[in-house]
Amino acid sequence: MAKENTTVKLGLSKKEMLRQYHHVVDSAELVSISLIKSQFEVKPNFFSSEKARQNIGFDIDVSELDFSEEKGAVMAFLNASVESRIGKKRELLFRADYIVFYGGLVGASPEAVDAFVKRVAPFACYPYFRALFANHDWAANTRLPPLPVLREPVKLDTGEMTR
Repeated sequence: MAKENTTVKLGLSKKEMLRQYHHVVDSAELVSISLIKSQFEVKPNFFSSEKARQNIGFDIDVSELDFSEEKGAVMAFLNASVESRIGKKRELLFRADYIVFYGGLVGASPEAVDAFVKRVAPFACYPYFRALFANHDWAANTRLPPLPVLREPVKLDTGEMTR
């Protein structure tokens, strides 16, 4: 399925879209990052399994955002998770949900705010998630390596996104 070209859809030039995005970058102020929910589960088989057989992965993404043009503020809900699988069986799961608030966005276009939050909020939130996971890892004695550095997705020539 082909993606819509938002520049054409909005009737704005690419230059104007970039100008609006840079306005958001210049004016956005991180107000707070709040943990609102977390879950940690380790199954006994995790401890008896060979670490080499474990497939460990993590994910962080913006699940929803709410922008108030009137207040010039945006609230983004982020979901972050780590899981370890042996084959198809999940042996460890850690999830954390956060709310990230940005202010200073009076006069910003909703499209530019959306693009900014989806690009920047995961980077703002990730150190908190990484530290919280490290604390749980220590408390559970699961001895997993530290989570890797978060990298911006790279667009491949095929149009796919990867981290």
